[in-house]
Amino acid sequence: MVTLWQKVVRPEFFFRPMQLLRYIGRRYLHGHNGFETVRLPWGMDLRLEPDEAVGNIVWRWGLHELFVCEAIWRLLDAGEHALDIGANIGQMTSIMARRAGSAGKVSAFEANPHVYAKLLANIDLWGSVPDLAPIATYQVGASNRHGTGLLEFPTGFTAVASLSLDLEQLIPQEVTFSKTIESHEVPLVRLCDMFDDEADIALVKLDVEGHEAAVLEGAARLLDRGRIRDIILEEHRPFPSSATDYLAARGYTLFSLGKTFWGPWCSAVDMKRAPAWCEVPNYLATLAPARAVARLKGRGWSVLNGRP
Repeated sequence: MVTLWQKVVRPEFFFRPMQLLRYIGRRYLHGHNGFETVRLPWGMDLRLEPDEAVGNIVWRWGLHELFVCEAIWRLLDAGEHALDIGANIGQMTSIMARRAGSAGKVSAFEANPHVYAKLLANIDLWGSVPDLAPIATYQVGASNRHGTGLLEFPTGFTAVASLSLDLEQLIPQEVTFSKTIESHEVPLVRLCDMFDDEADIALVKLDVEGHEAAVLEGAARLLDRGRIRDIILEEHRPFPSSATDYLAARGYTLFSLGKTFWGPWCSAVDMKRAPAWCEVPNYLATLAPARAVARLKGRGWSVLNGRP
């Protein structure tokens, strides 16, 4: 059982004290409406639903997946191109747009039509924010082929969806939802066909609930030519997985990502044994391992104060 002390002694509150007051107010003093707008640490607003999985975390802690946010913040430079594949309502997209700046570019992919509409609404909120990278959005499924795929998710739990039929492995056990399955046909695209003629991609965040290997296969030409520097991916499948093997075979060094109270950590992965995870299983695959280690080794949480 998580105690109140464990809930409040968090880096999200220690390094951003006003968020603790917001948490107390939101948790204990007043409720919420169906939609709420919160100010993210890097100065951009996010419209969310506090009763939805990702929205609830941002509503309470101020952001979702602190160490992934910090990794993007530290690894992405001004003027670079970043891809957010599985963008959800746009929190990670907003970090990329802030860090890449007006000389950069962000491409956001979200196949779920319900969530895609929320992503567009949030991008509209950022129209007056200065010095953001332009954001291109795609309501498609990145995969290893062109054509049409079937996106399926339980009705009432649209934040998690998959191009796979194995839904029971994708939904957290503590979450209850209707067993009615909602499905939508979505166009499928290959990343190598979309970006083969463009400049190199600095960073990709990949979170597609079990479809990661297919996305990487669809980026084969880009990966084989070394045209994607850093890839942050969430991978729940047993290690080593087809996705991690695919990246290692193409010269990528893999790190496991996690956090301590005082900052992020990254640890080189031994491909013969599973790493010890912190929170959710996230990897960094990079063609510039020395750069990544140097960027991620410093203490503190820059993303919580919105400064380089």
